[in-house]
Amino acid sequence: MYSQDVGGGRFMLPVVKELIAKRIAPDRVVLVHPLSQPLFGKENIPHQKLEDAIKTVPVSFATWEIYLKVHNVERVFCTTSSPYRDPSNAHLIAAARDA
Repeated sequence: MYSQDVGGGRFMLPVVKELIAKRIAPDRVVLVHPLSQPLFGKENIPHQKLEDAIKTVPVSFATWEIYLKVHNVERVFCTTSSPYRDPSNAHLIAAARDA
């Protein structure tokens, strides 16, 4: 799961909370971009900071490809974000599509 901006994070929160409450996909990882970290922290959602998981932000297509492969990611859940300010989310969607 990946949240880039606050709007997308707010959209994802009910789903993430439901997955946690029902213990669905306990091996899930919630990666959170710096823009959404205050939201996920305020809601006490366990998450990993994007800059801790992937050292360079914005994240390139190639870096996402490597991350998805190394971590054996089978599914990606995210929302869309503008590719102009930070293309990390757009690159993730493209890399996941190609995986």
